[in-house]
Amino acid sequence: HQGRTPPCADALIEAGVARVVVAHGDPDPRVAGAGIKRLREAGITVTEGIRSDEAARGLGGYLSRNLRSRPEVTLKLATSLDGRIATATGESKWITGPVARDFGHGLRLRHDAIMVGIGTALADDPELTCRLPGGDVRPAVRIVLDNEGRFDANSRLARSAEEGPVWLILGEGATPPTGLPSDVQVIYVPRTERRRPDLAAVVGACAERGVNRLLVEGGGVFAGAMARERLIDRLYWFRAGIAIGDDGLPGLGEIGLPALSSALRFRLERRWLLDGDVVESWATAR
Repeated sequence: HQGRTPPCADALIEAGVARVVVAHGDPDPRVAGAGIKRLREAGITVTEGIRSDEAARGLGGYLSRNLRSRPEVTLKLATSLDGRIATATGESKWITGPVARDFGHGLRLRHDAIMVGIGTALADDPELTCRLPGGDVRPAVRIVLDNEGRFDANSRLARSAEEGPVWLILGEGATPPTGLPSDVQVIYVPRTERRRPDLAAVVGACAERGVNRLLVEGGGVFAGAMARERLIDRLYWFRAGIAIGDDGLPGLGEIGLPALSSALRFRLERRWLLDGDVVESWATAR
């Protein structure tokens, strides 16, 4: 097929290369092995499966969208040592320091879309942009999940929609807010029996629109709901050397585990020390 660029198999054949090493096949049903077949038919030696596991990690989002019809989902949590994201009064700026916050902006740069729940959108009025140098070259899609149409049509997200894509995902039957700028794309998803957005349909809608890697930020309720539906593939946990106490707001809300055996399990991939804060990357153990 012809995408943004011509097929690479044709370019390789035309270039006259003798051997091609393939780390991982392309699961896109439009191609799925066709390019490799054409290379071999042209007399090119093709070696497959070299460091395929490493390649699969780098291609995680693309493979997830094609094989599971949903993006690779990363949850970002910035908490105190005792797992709190805010004090009892809701104060949360700032738990981590400026170096860790820059690291978080780097995460935004490496994802196709950033999603928050309506509670975070209303409380923080975020822009969800990357404020690192060059971060505006390819702005990520900014997404708000809003069951009942409470999104503020005058928010910073709404006002900046002409500068970078903003999607408002509403529960089926909800009415968009009055005065919503035309640049904000409204997407409807089915609701569950409890009248909440079907989160599997939410991430599915993102995949249908080309999102490979989705970064979830925001409050504990939304994070807990994503965890409850087993929709988290990777966790970036930012921890500051402070304690807030049991009356603070938890970073991960109710999951509703019936037993410890059904707990979400992660494996530690990497740890960074960033000027007094700790950042850990955890992958879902499957």
